[in-house]
Amino acid sequence: DPNQPLALTGTTGNEPSRIVLYRTWNGEGLLFLGSGPKVEIDGREVGRCLLGDGNTIELTAGEHVIFAPLSEVSSRPFRINAGQTIFVECKYTVGALIPNVQFEFHATR
Repeated sequence: DPNQPLALTGTTGNEPSRIVLYRTWNGEGLLFLGSGPKVEIDGREVGRCLLGDGNTIELTAGEHVIFAPLSEVSSRPFRINAGQTIFVECKYTVGALIPNVQFEFHATR
């Protein structure tokens, strides 16, 4: 169910929890080529989905929601453990009037 929180297991410890946002070229044309769509976590802007490495965001352990304000389909709940790093790939396609941003959660450490 896409509306259920995504629970990912990983290391736990005293290190801060982090997500790493990144984007790879998926043939989407020039849409957001340089700037990338804005990303929010829990209603707070945390950066943009940029080609390549993107950016790293520190979070408290627990449940959160990642969201791209310009997309109607991007909202995704997830859970992160203390000391865990989750890699989040931003993918998007052109929607009817606005881009559709999807977040894919990948390997953790």
